[in-house]
Amino acid sequence: MAPGYRGSGLTKALFDAGLEWAWRCGLERVRLIVHPENARALGFYRKAGFVESGVTVPVAGRPDERQWEMVAERPGAGSGR
Repeated sequence: MAPGYRGSGLTKALFDAGLEWAWRCGLERVRLIVHPENARALGFYRKAGFVESGVTVPVAGRPDERQWEMVAERPGAGSGR
């Protein structure tokens, strides 16, 4: 998000719309990847209901760095894992 738009609610509105679309399409789970040092993104995703899954993936071009997978379950879907 461009700095001038931070705090405007735009990111939340777009993200909420994306999740609602995913749930309407029948998806059970939405996954995303985030760098563990991106505190702002981690806070946003956690507030949106995402939790760390325990899965990590390498950062492209930096094999010694890992990113975290975060997961949100469709409301009422249960974990199913």
